[in-house]
Amino acid sequence: MIVDDRATGVLLPRDLPAGRVLDFAREAERFGFGELWVVEDLGFRGGFAQAGAVLAATDRIRVGIGVLPVGARGVAFAAMEAATLAELFPGRVDIGVGHGMPDWMRQVGAWPASPLTLLEEYTVALRALLRGERVDVAGRHVRLDGVRLET
Repeated sequence: MIVDDRATGVLLPRDLPAGRVLDFAREAERFGFGELWVVEDLGFRGGFAQAGAVLAATDRIRVGIGVLPVGARGVAFAAMEAATLAELFPGRVDIGVGHGMPDWMRQVGAWPASPLTLLEEYTVALRALLRGERVDVAGRHVRLDGVRLET
């Protein structure tokens, strides 16, 4: 039986002390894991910062961020962060998005009236931005006026 190592991943514990994060990532790569996922949970660490550090400290492992809470991250700025990581580490970045945990999003004043509408508007805009398109959106939750990522 042939096992695709890209299909086997590991989750970086959200409460792992910061001083152990990079060693954990290097060990995951050394043990043959194909993916390492970092989480973005309120009160712990940001997903993009963790992913960037892990990508820089490893050579081949794919790094996923899961999941970015769309109510707390503006789509244009999230697209800039994702595009930067993808450009610096081609083929090694995956980004998951979601509406976020309701209690956490309420704590920071970011829980929308319609979470699924926000998620749909956000993902459509995010994909278009990451494809390099100029994006105009006047949605219920997402508003962009001629935004385009420079490449």
